[in-house]
Amino acid sequence: EFANQGADQAGLIDGLLKDSSLMKQVVMASGAKGGKYGPAMQTYDAICKKSSEVSKYDILQRFALATALEHADLMAEFDTPKIFVDAVKRYLHYERAYLCGELDPTFADRTTWECRMICNCDAPDDQLGWGRDMLRNYRPDEVLESDYVWRYCRSVRTEVGYRNAEWTSTPRTYQQLISGGGKCGPRAWFGRFICKGFGIPTWGARQPGHAMMHHWTPQRWVPVLGADWRFSWWEGRCGLDFLLETQARAAGEDQYFQVIWCLEMIGYAVLCEAALDSMAVLPNPSSFWCSLALMAKHILAKKTKDPKAKLSNRKPKSAVVGSNVQNIINRRMNSQLEEEDIVTDENKIIIPAASCSEPRQSTNGVQFTKSFLGGQQLHHTGGDTFEYTLTDLPDDQAGTYYLVLRVCTVHLKQQPLLLTVTCNSGGYVGDNDAVDVMTIPVPYTVGEWQYTEPIKMHLSPGTNVLSFSRETPNFGLTIKDITCTMTT
Repeated sequence: EFANQGADQAGLIDGLLKDSSLMKQVVMASGAKGGKYGPAMQTYDAICKKSSEVSKYDILQRFALATALEHADLMAEFDTPKIFVDAVKRYLHYERAYLCGELDPTFADRTTWECRMICNCDAPDDQLGWGRDMLRNYRPDEVLESDYVWRYCRSVRTEVGYRNAEWTSTPRTYQQLISGGGKCGPRAWFGRFICKGFGIPTWGARQPGHAMMHHWTPQRWVPVLGADWRFSWWEGRCGLDFLLETQARAAGEDQYFQVIWCLEMIGYAVLCEAALDSMAVLPNPSSFWCSLALMAKHILAKKTKDPKAKLSNRKPKSAVVGSNVQNIINRRMNSQLEEEDIVTDENKIIIPAASCSEPRQSTNGVQFTKSFLGGQQLHHTGGDTFEYTLTDLPDDQAGTYYLVLRVCTVHLKQQPLLLTVTCNSGGYVGDNDAVDVMTIPVPYTVGEWQYTEPIKMHLSPGTNVLSFSRETPNFGLTIKDITCTMTT
C-alpha cells in the first residue's frame, strides 16, 4: 500500500528489500512499530539526508534507524495529545547531545533494539535537554552515581516527593513534575524521562495498583520504584517475557539472530503460526516453531547468566565521542575532593560554597560534590547549618558588603536562607562584638544557575563567621559560591 503511493515510496521499500544488512538490522530491532515499514523508511531516509554524522558513527546510524522504527507510529508529546514527537528532530536532538558529550558513557554501546527504548520518550526535545542540564547543575552526584541502578533516577527518590501532584499550568511539563511531586505514576514518569534523557534505555511497567519502571544497567536490566519482574506488565507483555528477551540478547546480536530469530521467522513468516501469548511465557503446541524459539531463548539466557560464558563485544568499531560525565568521573577517581580557598581582593570576597569551616565533610544535610562548572559545590537539605570563617580581615576591608549566592533549585516553594554574621574583632571565639541576622529569599531557578538578590551585611576587622541555615521542612538547595562586594 505504501509503495503504491508513488515512485519515491516504492523506491524506499525497494531499497530496504535490496539491502540485506539493513533488513537484518530492522528485524533484529523488532521491526517497525505498528508494522508501518513504509513510514519508518521514509523517516530513516529523511534523517540520513538531514545529518552528515549518521555515516560517521555506528551508534548514530543505529539510533537513526531505531528512531525511525519506533516513531513509525506517531507518539503524542506529554500532556499534548494533538502534538506529536517529530522523529527527525528527536534524532538530531540526541545526535547533538552525543557529539557534545552530554550522554551517559555507555550510550555508544547500545544496540538498535535498545536505542528504541531511549528515543521513545514523550517529553519534548527542549525538556529532554533541560533534564540533563538540570541534573548536572542541581545534583551532579546523581549524574556521577557509581551504582547504575540509581544513576540519574535516584532523583525520583530525593526530589519527586510522594504526595498529591501539584500542577501549576497546562500543558503539564516535567519541570512542574519534579517541583510538584506526585504518587507512583508521576514518579515513574520522571524516572523514565531522566534516564532516557541521558541515553539509558527504559521499559515502563504497571504492577497491581502501582506504576514503576525498569531500565538497563551494565550488568542486567533491573526494576526500580516497584516490585520484582514477575509482577510487571506493559503494553500487553509481561515482565518475565521482556526480561527473558534482554537476557537472550545479552549473548550478542549474531547469536540471537542465528539461534532465535530464524526459528521465529520459520514459525511466523513461513508457516503463519500464531504468536505466543507474551503475558504467559509458555510454549503452545499449535505454534511449534515459535515455541522452539522460546525454548532457545531460555537456553541462550541461561548461558548469559553463566559467569564463565564468553559474550560478544558489542562496542562500535567507529570512534566514540568522549563523555563529559566520564571525564568528570575520571577526575573524581584520580583525585580527592580538592580544598577550595576563599579569595579576597580590595573590594570583593569570593567564597566557594564547599570551603565551609563547619562542616568540613559531607553530612546528611550538607553534601559536597564535584561540579560540572569545575571545583565543588554544596547541596543543602534539612536543618543543618553551614558556616564560613573569614579570618584576619584588615581594617581597610571592613565595612558594608552586598552578598549574593549563586544557587540552583528545582522546587517552586523554597524556604529562605537565614544568615547570621558573627564578628569578633579580638579574634577569640565566644567574644562576639556584633551579630546580624538576615533573611535571603531563595529563587526558583528551574534547574539553572542564578544569583540571589543582593543583601547588605557588615563585616568587622578581624574574624567574621557567616552562618547559614533554613527552617524545616524544606526542599533541596544547591550553592556554587558566595560573592561579597564592598559598597562604594
